[in-house]
Amino acid sequence: MLAAVTAVVCWLPGVAAPLGAREVATVTFVEGRPHLVRDGRPLLRRVEPGFGVESFDAIRTGEGETLELLFDRPPDFDLLVRVAARSHVSIHLTAPGAQSPGVLGLIAGSIAVSVRGLPRDSSLEVHSSAGTVRVRGTVFAVTLSPDGAMLVTAEAGVVEVRGPGGPTLYARRGEAVEIDVYAGGVRTLRFDGEAPQELQRGWLERRAAWTAEHRAQVVRLRGQSYRAARDGFTAAYAELMGHRERIDELMDAAERGLSVTGSRADEDSRLLEALVRVEAWMRELEPLYAVFDSLASHPGDEAPEVEIDEGYSAADLLQLVANDRRLMTERFATVRHVLKVSAELRDGTPRAFPEASP
Repeated sequence: MLAAVTAVVCWLPGVAAPLGAREVATVTFVEGRPHLVRDGRPLLRRVEPGFGVESFDAIRTGEGETLELLFDRPPDFDLLVRVAARSHVSIHLTAPGAQSPGVLGLIAGSIAVSVRGLPRDSSLEVHSSAGTVRVRGTVFAVTLSPDGAMLVTAEAGVVEVRGPGGPTLYARRGEAVEIDVYAGGVRTLRFDGEAPQELQRGWLERRAAWTAEHRAQVVRLRGQSYRAARDGFTAAYAELMGHRERIDELMDAAERGLSVTGSRADEDSRLLEALVRVEAWMRELEPLYAVFDSLASHPGDEAPEVEIDEGYSAADLLQLVANDRRLMTERFATVRHVLKVSAELRDGTPRAFPEASP
């Protein structure tokens, strides 16, 4: 059963639910044919206006493809998300009023977000490998450059931006926050008189020029990050799959609509801990594939000769990335499926896990 790349976890005694849909948003506009992964596998149905998006779906747009999602929950909550071309986003949303924040995972590319009417005890976060954005009611955009830096622009309200282990800055209307993962810097920019889209385009052009000039540094640092994140994710995934017997039991119970007893609470607690760890490593590893795609599309003559670690070259690294891609993509889909169903079975909230760092 686990070989089919699906899994179910439940920690709430006496609760069971089918693997049914939990639509959290509706597609209001689409251009092209975006790729969507749900419940551990690519969705064959075409994504078009009126299509219902579920929590823990992952959406990828290609060249010339865009998508607009409306999250509309009464009485007054509205969340509009525009996914730009060449972007990759995951959806982890709670119901308004839940203690856990709603989360949009930006893996690559850019999203523009407008949110209003969020209840006082709720929040919305955008997670990326470069940092975390937290808001309650505002209009803003988050953009990742191909080398993995992040730019957050605020058109209304206040946006809180936090880098990994770094300071927290606040962007207000007419301001932007940049997180440079190479220089280790976080700074505020102003774009008065300049449209946010123009600022984003100029910033992406400058990042591309910087990457071309410092390609060896990018390859080396990202290569070291990839090897560390790959090892961490692989170990955490193996730990999670070490519970496959219990996972199969819970999966079977959920599929048959049966209740699950709490007689194995200790094991289920360890399973939850393993799931939190593997998700944290996935947030580090998955975005790196987009970085290497960008480097591969504009190769420098010196890149294959760059030494990542002693005796390990960039050519070795790029071959490892190519060999890993399909298997890791399947595992990322599996982890999202586990997160989705386990959260729904635990308490009906599609986002019920604490934040964790690798």
